[in-house]
Amino acid sequence: MRRYSETRRQHPLAEGGSIWEGVRKERAWLQGIRDMANQVIDTSGFNVHQLKDRIQQYARRVQAFAG
Repeated sequence: MRRYSETRRQHPLAEGGSIWEGVRKERAWLQGIRDMANQVIDTSGFNVHQLKDRIQQYARRVQAFAG
């Protein structure tokens, strides 16, 4: 929510509705992918730089494990 309110951008799926409605649609659309995921990251407290760091950390762990 903060991501859209801070930038004053409308959620792409809100279609003139609320941010909450857009997020609800997004979650419904992505549920199948989430069900298949082996890692789910709660990004609600991250800025873009923190998210990038978290993804890179995860990728390094996966690479080391597969290595």
